[in-house]
Amino acid sequence: MSRKRGIIIGLLAAIIIAAMGICGRMAVRQDREMHAALDSLLEQNRSYVPFTTDSVARRVAAYFDHPLHFWTTSNDRLRAHYALGSVYRDLHEAPAALLAWEDGIAAADTTSKDCDFATLTLVYGQMADVYFRQYMAEDALKSCELYSHFALQSGDTLMYIKGLLQRNDAYLALGDTAAIFANIDSIRNLYLERGLNKEAAQVYQMAIYLAVEQKKHMLADSLMRIFERESGLFDTDGIIIPTRTIYHSNRGRFFLNLHELDSAENNFRKLLGNSSTLIDGYRGLIMLYHQKHDADSVFKYAHLYEDALDNYLKASHTSAIALAEGMYDYSRQQQIARIQSDRTNKWKLVSFLTLIVILLLALYHQRERHRRRTKEQELNQKTKDYNEALNNLKNIQDEISRLREVQADTGKLNRLLEEQGRELHRQEALVKDLRQQLINMAELTEQKNQEESEILAKFHEMTIAHRVLLESGKYNIVNVRAANMKEWQELLNIVRVNHPSFYLFINKYSLSDFRFRVCVLSRLGFKSHEMATILDCKENSVSNARKELAKILFGLESARDLDKKLIEI
Repeated sequence: MSRKRGIIIGLLAAIIIAAMGICGRMAVRQDREMHAALDSLLEQNRSYVPFTTDSVARRVAAYFDHPLHFWTTSNDRLRAHYALGSVYRDLHEAPAALLAWEDGIAAADTTSKDCDFATLTLVYGQMADVYFRQYMAEDALKSCELYSHFALQSGDTLMYIKGLLQRNDAYLALGDTAAIFANIDSIRNLYLERGLNKEAAQVYQMAIYLAVEQKKHMLADSLMRIFERESGLFDTDGIIIPTRTIYHSNRGRFFLNLHELDSAENNFRKLLGNSSTLIDGYRGLIMLYHQKHDADSVFKYAHLYEDALDNYLKASHTSAIALAEGMYDYSRQQQIARIQSDRTNKWKLVSFLTLIVILLLALYHQRERHRRRTKEQELNQKTKDYNEALNNLKNIQDEISRLREVQADTGKLNRLLEEQGRELHRQEALVKDLRQQLINMAELTEQKNQEESEILAKFHEMTIAHRVLLESGKYNIVNVRAANMKEWQELLNIVRVNHPSFYLFINKYSLSDFRFRVCVLSRLGFKSHEMATILDCKENSVSNARKELAKILFGLESARDLDKKLIEI
């Protein structure tokens, strides 16, 4: 009986192991298929190919969410829900898209260094766009902030800047124009720091719109000049690329505000060549002919404006209906949830039994692996102890042999002592010499600092009128004055010795004497009015020279950071 029982148990174990092997191979194949499907969904989304059905995306998300698929990662679940949300976005089901993206965010492990911050960045970017199109500006702004935050976490500074740029639409919807100007300045500086001068100029388009709206003519003119000169969006004939034609609306209204009607008309008519800017073109021409008191033309373009606006509203109405249907059609989502629940209940029992078998096999495998590892560790430790014992034995034997040789040969012992004594004296002499060198270097540094302090004090004294007490007991008034050639030579000698890297740097440029001296005084911390006194010139000459130096030496547009840059050299 016991033999038959053993055979039966063996057969059952073999059957279970074979079944587990088949299930394992099926699980591996399914996992590969699901990863391939997910990659295909993400590639379709990257290629801007609209989704027309959500069946594949729902199946992929359900697979990675399944509690028994413990081998899937948080990054898999994040990407699966990002893809699912993108599908619902294309199907105009905004609530379902937002819910899918929220599930992806919840699945992400942001505390892990392996977290897919790049996909998390894309999720918040998509959410910001959906919120903005639903006129939820505050939620859009919050999503933009998280978009930039996780772009930095992923190391993508350009995506970080893009997130900052997206905030402007939300700020505009909230009416916070001051925040827009501050944000644009920050973005422009970030682009300039990375040498992206075209992109830095392109950010000014919204600022130009606001400056024109607020009738800040000087600011608008300055921004337009930079935009047209540096953005790279204009061809050699000064024509902007088709996707930015709306710029002519801002430019036309700028000239209209200044009553330069021919220039305004020229810009408004450029808007008529693009169907997306027809309304702006007609509206601009209506305002133009109203200023000209040309009633016939106002009447003509008012009719054209009305027709264009009517066509736009019809298209917008159709789009709005589709969006509204998607936003409020929850019955379809409820039906999907019921189907998924039924499928889950079907497999609960099978999944539970499978899990029990897997756990038993895993425990057995873990115990065997632990037993083998323990034996290996014991063997390795014994081998290590044996080798250490052999090395210690050899070292002791070598030391005993050396001591016996020294004991037998007194002359050799004396020679060893003499050698050690000479080495001791050599090290003592070396320490003494190095100590003296350090003392000399410290004294030389102190002397250099003292000389620089004295000459700087002299130059500062030139800029301040003061009284000097004479031996007779009377006071003599010393007025401000310019530095003479001898004093300049003393100052430049000190700079050459104490600040060699700075001196070599500015000598690489062919600077005039005046600019050279302004550069030296700026490096030493003198103010503009002090420089004007020392150089015997007007203060605006110093300011102009500093601005020119900032551009020549560092490519800066202003002298605001010149002193900081010079000190860093």
